[in-house]
Order: sequence, then C-alpha cells, then structure tokens
Amino acid sequence: MSVKDHVDADKKCFFICYANEEFWYRCEKSGFEFPIPLADTAGATFAAEEKSLYCMRWIRKHMEKLAKDGVILEMAKEEAAARGAIEE
Repeated sequence: MSVKDHVDADKKCFFICYANEEFWYRCEKSGFEFPIPLADTAGATFAAEEKSLYCMRWIRKHMEKLAKDGVILEMAKEEAAARGAIEE
C-alpha cells in the first residue's frame, strides 16, 4: 500500500470531523482517513474539500504511523484476501 493508492490528480479529500486538535479528512479515491494536526496548519485555511495531492504530506505521515503500529500490514492483508490474492 502506498500514497498513490489514496491520491490522484482529479480526486479530493473531504473533511469529516475535528477532534483532539486534529482535522480529520477522508480520501475520495480509497476511503482512507487521516488527521491534519492543528499545529501543522500555521494559520492556513482548510476547506471542506481539498485536492488529494495537497494532502499527500499528511496521508504519508499517517501511513507511516500506522505502519509503525502494524496496522498497515493488516489492512494490506485484508485487501489482498478480498481480491482473492491470498488465502487467509
């Protein structure tokens, strides 16, 4: 699983909620959800819809965190099993 699975030039990310000083967005292409920490925004304006390319930085950061926690590996196994690529 890579950032390219979540980002495309013509796809967007949609704001879903604000919690614990983070804006949460969902990728249109994949449904992947990721946070944008308020501390990272430095007074910037974030819309309800953002281009997914604009959000790559935070998507990548969240994927790295999930990989470190072992979550990404499990997600990849589930996706492969759903495609019939591996047997559980």
